[in-house]
Parts: sequence; C-alpha cells; structure tokens
Amino acid sequence: MTITRRDVIKLAAVAAFARPVLAQDGATVLFARKATQQLFEPGNPATEIWQFDQLVVKGRQGQSMTLRFINELDEDLWLHLYGVRAEAEAISVQVPKGNVPVDVTFTPMDAGTFWIGPLLNASRQRDMGLEAMLVIEETEALAGFVDHPLILDDWMLGDDGKIAQDFGSLEAAIAEGRMGNWFTVNGAFKPRIKLDRAKNNRLRLLNVANTRTFNLIFKNCSLNLLALDGQPVQMRPLGIEPLELAPGQRADLLVVEAQDQAIMEMSLFEDVVEAAFFLSDGAAGEGVDDNFTLPPNPVPPTVDDELALPITLTLQGGAKGGLKSAKVDGVELDLRKMLERGLAWAMNGQAGPGGAPLFEVKRGDALMIDVDNQTAFSQPIHVHGHVWRMVSVDGVSDDSAPWRDTTVIPGLKRAKLLLVADKPGLWGINSLIAERSDAGLIGSFLVSDMP
Repeated sequence: MTITRRDVIKLAAVAAFARPVLAQDGATVLFARKATQQLFEPGNPATEIWQFDQLVVKGRQGQSMTLRFINELDEDLWLHLYGVRAEAEAISVQVPKGNVPVDVTFTPMDAGTFWIGPLLNASRQRDMGLEAMLVIEETEALAGFVDHPLILDDWMLGDDGKIAQDFGSLEAAIAEGRMGNWFTVNGAFKPRIKLDRAKNNRLRLLNVANTRTFNLIFKNCSLNLLALDGQPVQMRPLGIEPLELAPGQRADLLVVEAQDQAIMEMSLFEDVVEAAFFLSDGAAGEGVDDNFTLPPNPVPPTVDDELALPITLTLQGGAKGGLKSAKVDGVELDLRKMLERGLAWAMNGQAGPGGAPLFEVKRGDALMIDVDNQTAFSQPIHVHGHVWRMVSVDGVSDDSAPWRDTTVIPGLKRAKLLLVADKPGLWGINSLIAERSDAGLIGSFLVSDMP
C-alpha cells in the first residue's frame, strides 16, 4: 500500500498529542483553550473547537500525580475525572476562567483507561471538543505492550466546517440528545494508525460523543477484549458482534493478528462507515499466553446480596417519560415550569444537582441499588468514585458481570446494581448523555464516615 503525504500528516497529528507538558514541580499542565482543528478532509474548511492542549494524559497506579488546569476559555468549567477512584474533592473540580491555575492531586487506585471532561454544561463543552483520555498505567509496566489511544467522537458540522451552536435545545434534551453528523478518531478523519506486529498492541477506546452509542466492527484483524470501563475482564475473543460503547464508556482491546491493513468501522443504523485504518508491519512476536489477564484492580470483596442495603433509584423524564413534576433546588415545580428552566429529567423526583442527596449511607455499606428506568430510552449511568456490578436486568441474574463505573440501563426496564460505599464524601450519579445530565438527570449520594 502506498502512504501519501496526507497520510503522513495524519499520523503525525495522531502521535503528537501524547506528549505531556510538565511543570517544574512535576505537575501535568492542561490548558483549556480555543483552537482550530482540521476535522474535515484536508482542502476543506477547518473547525473552531475547544480543547485541552493534550488529548492523552498519563499517570501510574499507586503513584501520586498532580493535574494543573488552566482555563483560557470565556466561561467557568466544572470538570470530572470519569472512572477515577480517589477523594471526592480530587475527581470533581471547578476551574474558573481567567487563567488561574487549579491543581488536583490524587493517587489513582486503579490502572485503566479513564477520561477528563465537563460535568456541568456538558452539552456545549463536550460537543465543542473539551475532553481528554486519562491513562493510568499498571504499577509495573507490561513488557512488550504499546498503547494506541482511540478517542471516538461525532460532531454536528455545517458545510462551512462550523459547529452548530444550538446548544440547550429542549427538543434534543427530551429525545436522543445532540447527535453529530461527522465522525473522527483522535480528532482526525479516518486516521491511519501504525501497528508493530512484534509488540502487543493495546487499543484503548473511549467514546466522548454527547449521545451517540458507537457500534464498532473490526475487519482484517482478530482482537481480544482486555478491559471494560477501566476494569480488567477475563481475556476473551471480541467475536463477530459489534463492540458497543455508550457515551463515556471505554474498552481495552489486544490485537492478536492483523493483516497489512485492518479497518475499524462504525455501524450506523442501515449504514456502515469507515472510522480508522490500522497499518501493520513486521514479523509477529510471541504474543501473550492464552490465560493472560491484566493485573486486577482492588475491587470490593464478595458480598452477600441478601445483606446489601436496598436503595431505589427512579429515572423519569424525556419524551413519554412519565414526569409530571420534580424538586428543583428543593422546590417542587410542575413540568411546565421545569421546561422553562431547561429541565426535563429527574432522579428520585429531583432534577439537577442542587437538591438534597438522593440517599445517605455509611462508609462500608453494601448497597443493592434498584434502578427503575421509567423512561423510553436506554440510560448510560455513571457513578463517581466507585465501581458497581450489574446483578440483574429485568429480573434476569448475571453472576459473571464485571465491576465497572458506567452501566447502561435499558429503557422501561429495572436493573439491580451492587455497590460498596467504601469512601466517605458527597458523590455524584449522572447520565452520560450530555443533554440529559444538563437537563436534570444528575444527582448525588452521601457516604458518612460513621462506624
């Protein structure tokens, strides 16, 4: 296959973002700023976006790290470290406009693929491109492994390359959300990514789209699944079914075999589009043993489900979602008044993060959270600072379900999630559909430090 100058430019763009900027005190500095990105193919208009100046930031499991955020944008940011288990004040942070450095220091419990993105005003800030992958490497580096971050996004672009600015649309908020019409991987259109067959190539996938669930198909290669949402799983072949990643979800894949050119495609209803190409070179290495697994993270011990504290979490809202009223900052409002405030969703009868905690528990409590999704939509729900395991969906048990920080609750279904509240503090729960979170599908729970 012939590599053109255009391909070389794309390869250089993909590789350049992985070089962290370190302050003299060892902090990793991330600037949030406006930029111009070539989202369309070269020769077409470029796009004005918002971005962190690094798309990939790295740390190591068990080692303290400091992220220094500097906000050069014209509005304040509320950022969250999605999937990171650390102190509550470290994983959600306000970064005011005005170039005031804000430091976040934490020691990550887990190795895995995580991400940094807006928690509030997520519809606008995420869709403008403001997110980064956070890679926490294993305590001891895995010999022969090389990482390939793949950040998947869709953009709502006009022919002039400009991002449509109709953020805050209630029509989008009550339905699917803001669905883009242009697809990129690592901010590039159909990038070509080099793989060295002598290495163990790990693909780290992250979906940062506002609302789109990506169904990914891989051709001319065989892959093993290594991890989901930051937590290792028993290694297994990916198979022929598409890999489904809802917004905010991640997956780590190991390339077992690949032809000279392999393809990652996106299945879009009745259409399939090419998303990225993998160009493999060299002789195959030894690979990994058939029983290989990533080193385990410290997940909760085995819990007797019958002894877990029952908690109900009811999701309402959206089109045909059964919501008639909800509390907003502690005041009950009917749906009409909620809509006037841009709110259309609620958890346990509360819309937005300003009210009382959805529930209060003690440190060490095992919780069986019965999620009653009364909405017509599947809901990807993220829990802050913890992991949970889906015990059952619609009454069907799954003893093999892995621990993870994000799970998808099907529309008009109930699911039971096991969670051990092992860290004190005020923690969030929110939809990873940006428009729904902004429109009320976000709340908190309190873990007290009482014995």
